[in-house]
Amino acid sequence: MGASGARQRLLEHTERRVHRLETRRRADARRVLLSSAHISPRSWGEFTPEGSYLGVHVGRMQPCPVPPTTRGVVHGFSRQSRSRLLKTLSKLNRQVVSRALFVTLTYPLSESVSFASCKRHLDSFAKRLARKFVRCGVIWRMELQKNGTPHFHLIVLNQRFIPHEWVRRCWSQIVFGGNGNEYIRTETKRVDSFKKALSYAAKYAAKLPDDEAGDTEGRVWGIYGRRHIPIRVIQWELDPGGEARLSRAIFNMVSSRSGRTKPLEYPPRWVICEGSRGERLVGWAARLEGYC
Repeated sequence: MGASGARQRLLEHTERRVHRLETRRRADARRVLLSSAHISPRSWGEFTPEGSYLGVHVGRMQPCPVPPTTRGVVHGFSRQSRSRLLKTLSKLNRQVVSRALFVTLTYPLSESVSFASCKRHLDSFAKRLARKFVRCGVIWRMELQKNGTPHFHLIVLNQRFIPHEWVRRCWSQIVFGGNGNEYIRTETKRVDSFKKALSYAAKYAAKLPDDEAGDTEGRVWGIYGRRHIPIRVIQWELDPGGEARLSRAIFNMVSSRSGRTKPLEYPPRWVICEGSRGERLVGWAARLEGYC
């Protein structure tokens, strides 16, 4: 009886141990499945070798397709929209931007134009521009004057020269009709450097509106001829430590430029940075050989 009782206790102990191991294995499998399908983040650094963009992106793997959402009516020019515009401009090829053109299209102060009519006029002008100059791309921004009259700022890429008289005549024909003899104010300037282009974008194209200008309806900036706009972004996947290092470097760059003493409300995820320096920072964050 003594030997059989000991054998029975050994079997019971073995069964309990096997049960605990199986329970632990199933729990580990559930945690692994949940981590890889729902909450496992994928981080990567990205930069533009020919541009001035450096950013860190944190995404999450979705086990199921995200249902499409409908976009509501756009009102005004928010800080998020301004950030997206500046981010797009910083991704452009520096050499192409340094040979761009600034074009300003205005309306007479006495002219009352709806926002829908403004967008139709701009669309007609962009189509004429595309027919006349085949490979040009346009980044536009609508701005309101203090009396509520809109005007447009355009950055025209891949085109070194556009006759100012042609711009004025086409815009006059679109706004007033006829042969384009009516006077309407337009401007055409040539970009001298990439730094000047970014300064122009920050001062005019990406300027936040005044409260006196009122609200707008519809989009206030956009792109025509996207396929002709030179943007090349390189991405490199990062581990959590690399994502933290790159985020800290971007935060330090933004803080040093802004001169803020108070902490930022939201940690910055991108910064204007020369392409070669952005490459070195992404390689340093990923601990790649030759960058550490």
